[in-house]
Amino acid sequence: MKRVFTCVGFSMAVALFVLCFIKPEYILILTVGLAVLFAVSLALPKFRQAVVLPLSLASAVTACLLYVGFITLYVQPVQALDATTADCTFYATDIGAVTSNSKGYCVKVTHINGEKTNFKAYIYTDSRSNLRPYKEYNGMMRFFKIADDPMLSYGKFADKIYIAAYCKLTGENGKIINSPYRYIVDLRQSIRNKLLYIMSDDAGALSVALVTGDKSFLDKRIKRSFTYSGMSHIMAVSGLHLAVVVGSLLYALKKLTLKPWITNSVCIAATLVYMALAGFSGSVTRAGIMMIVMLLAGMFSMRGDTLNSLGIAVTAMCVSNPLCVTDIGTVLSVLAVLSLVTFYPHFSKRMFIKPDDPLSLKPKDKLYACIKKLVGSVFVSVCVVVYTLPIMYLFFGYTSVVGPVANIIAVPLGSICVVASLTVYLVSLLGITPITAVAVLVCEFFDTLLIKVCTFFAQAGNVVLGLDYRFGVLIAVALLVIAVGFAVGKNKSVRLALASAGIVCAVCFSVLLFNGRSDVVMRVFPDGAIVCTYDSKTVVCGVNTKGDYYKVKSYLQSNMLYVDFLVVDNSSSYCAMLSNDVAVNTLLCDEFDDTILSSADCQRLEVKSVYNVLLDDDYNLCYNQGGVTLYIKDFSISTYQNADFTVNSKSITDGTGCIKLKNGTVDYRISSRDSYKARRLNQWQK
Repeated sequence: MKRVFTCVGFSMAVALFVLCFIKPEYILILTVGLAVLFAVSLALPKFRQAVVLPLSLASAVTACLLYVGFITLYVQPVQALDATTADCTFYATDIGAVTSNSKGYCVKVTHINGEKTNFKAYIYTDSRSNLRPYKEYNGMMRFFKIADDPMLSYGKFADKIYIAAYCKLTGENGKIINSPYRYIVDLRQSIRNKLLYIMSDDAGALSVALVTGDKSFLDKRIKRSFTYSGMSHIMAVSGLHLAVVVGSLLYALKKLTLKPWITNSVCIAATLVYMALAGFSGSVTRAGIMMIVMLLAGMFSMRGDTLNSLGIAVTAMCVSNPLCVTDIGTVLSVLAVLSLVTFYPHFSKRMFIKPDDPLSLKPKDKLYACIKKLVGSVFVSVCVVVYTLPIMYLFFGYTSVVGPVANIIAVPLGSICVVASLTVYLVSLLGITPITAVAVLVCEFFDTLLIKVCTFFAQAGNVVLGLDYRFGVLIAVALLVIAVGFAVGKNKSVRLALASAGIVCAVCFSVLLFNGRSDVVMRVFPDGAIVCTYDSKTVVCGVNTKGDYYKVKSYLQSNMLYVDFLVVDNSSSYCAMLSNDVAVNTLLCDEFDDTILSSADCQRLEVKSVYNVLLDDDYNLCYNQGGVTLYIKDFSISTYQNADFTVNSKSITDGTGCIKLKNGTVDYRISSRDSYKARRLNQWQK
């Protein structure tokens, strides 16, 4: 078996991913079941000789044991601090992020009430506080869990942060922690401060994001444009950035005609430094491990295998931290590389016929070569989209339609911006003003161009495709067809299966696109907020908590929805913030509050205790002292009285019974009172 690590790594990753969705009481049953299957595979000669099945099952059992051990030994002891207050000694491990009224830091807690300890936490301090990284401080911390479910930790569990706290600083003891990471943090802060100081606001913030992965200084409209255009991966420090940086260094060192082991050793060191500079995020760690494996293979005159290198990276990450699969960047990064290694080659070598004589290319051959490069660039993005769509469906419910086309321009342009940004920083250290000014002008030109390209594609019509429950059926059908082809094992069968899956997807997608346009789409969030859309008319109500505010904002922005009526219920502050983030035609409340007039985007404010308005021929909004009833077609949706669909802050009551909201967001697609579908959503990272 040539690709052992590929089999081991992906078996462990899939098992860990599934475990994150399973209730704890069923994990033992799953582990025992896999162990029994492993024993059976060893007992049967046919499977034992094939190696793949026993190895995959053994890897899955190992993953189960690692998961249980990690949760028991590391996660649960830290989360036992939930709802407690303690006097702590700690030091910050990063620069910190600024929010509206506080600062957030990732810290290492060294003492609790005088007793020595060692775990990571995320703390919120007063906005005036300024913690210096790797310097010890004292403070009173009030701890609270980040999440019970690893998948709802927004990537914190992948960073080994299982608890958060509100911290009131009580002093500093002046002790400096001698850690090599301190110098990396200083370098990251130096790059950030220098680029923000000598470059314009948007260009400087983009350069900081491209080099260090810190997107906190980017304007929200630019972040939104990158998301809508399918280009947000460019700002996530990963294989693209690492390949540009290390590739440029490798090219320069080869020009010096150094020995291969010296060149590769320097590049390995540079890879480790850049991984640390990017905070060892999941995507850059995956890329870094693969890069190091390839460089080591070159040092020993061995041929590197991309798929096996990916397997080594996945194995190392799963063993070191079984919860790494909860990081969306890691999952998407691995799937993107997997698509280029397994899916893309089947089509790229058959796209065009090779010329008869490569030394005397005809004009027709040159034209074919240009077309092939263009089509190949588009198909690269298509392959990545195909592999990542199930994850996008499962955790976000949308994807960008223009991404495959936009990335043809964005990827090479982003590579130029990365090199230009690093050049600006390095040149600025020389202190030669004219050279620095030229470097800044060049970098700002390309950064601005990238932002304009991103904005152009984001402003195109219908750039975001919402993925509802029907898309899950489409994915299942396509994967089933492909699985049958691979089970047969013949090349013709595989090609036929892939082609059939493509046809199935195209037909089903066309049907789903035009069917059900008259359906009502209602999304109900965990604390009772409702977003109801029918025939391009959207009503939002019940946004009274921080959690629902962020989820509703993300949903509206990602689906490019304009709010016709935003109903103010208990808390006007979250509605005011929401009207600043999305386009709102009318704010509706029963008493005047000037705090909700802060948005210039809101066209008008209606202050009435009782209000009725016809939004469309079959869409009527009735408002009565904070309660909302929507009459659509032949059914009703209400927040304060018995209706076909009654929603409160804890549950939904429909024709089938009661659905609890504490388990997550619920998505409805309603055709009539007696014809509707509901699915539970896991809202993951942004």
